Amino acid sequence: PKGREIYTSAIDPLTQDIYFSNISMIFKFDAKTKKMTHFQTALDTLKKNNIISIAFTKDRQLAVKTSSESYLISLNGSYKELTSFKRLGYAILCDKNNGIWENYSSSLICTRNGNTQHLKNLKISTSILTMIEYGKWLVIGTYRDIIFFDLEEWYRSGKEKYIAYTIGNDLNTLEGN
Repeated sequence: PKGREIYTSAIDPLTQDIYFSNISMIFKFDAKTKKMTHFQTALDTLKKNNIISIAFTKDRQLAVKTSSESYLISLNGSYKELTSFKRLGYAILCDKNNGIWENYSSSLICTRNGNTQHLKNLKISTSILTMIEYGKWLVIGTYRDIIFFDLEEWYRSGKEKYIAYTIGNDLNTLEGN
């Protein structure tokens, strides 16, 4: 809509429909009809959170990170909170194993099959801004760091293995995204 900036988007892996959001609402761009509509969800009634990031899960739900909570929204518009505690962060990502990764300030949380785990050994100096999955890696960007977290090793053994590049290693960047 005119005058509303798009902050985040996600593509439905089955239909190729694009779901995108300004800070308060989610919209759907239908890949077949090329029409855009407001994606009505039960989350619309809350009217208290800013939508920061969205991603599709493997079971075709939208993982949504707001300024204070995280939700799973089904395509029929119903939602549930990912966990009962409040989270503040910028990034959310669903990996190929259907693990939903999100940050809480400078820590990482993974929710998979209803279980939530906090990574214990992540050492970064500033907040996580963005994440992508690249092969076996979860690539994490902050204001001062780029960290490669070995997803395969973590899912296989539970061990946290990182390769990190920071400003101190002559990384020439101001933002991780």
